[in-house]
Amino acid sequence: MKKTALAFTLLASLGLAYADNAPPPGGGPKKNAALDAALKECSASIIKDSNGRPDMSAMDACMKAKGFEKPSKPPAGGPPPNGN
Repeated sequence: MKKTALAFTLLASLGLAYADNAPPPGGGPKKNAALDAALKECSASIIKDSNGRPDMSAMDACMKAKGFEKPSKPPAGGPPPNGN
């Protein structure tokens, strides 16, 4: 009887843990195609640093010229979830 109760408890815990980690309904945050296109265009057109990464001040200026200004604060509700 104790083994059955223990097995049931473990199975219930695993089920609850899986349900808690399920993705939100609606598929998560929506992608902005215009933003993605601007990011690709700017990163391809600006000067890279010695590590091959785009110069961030030039990247910010390019994105601002395309109508996307870098936010001064993180979004309300905290940072976006990892693993996107």
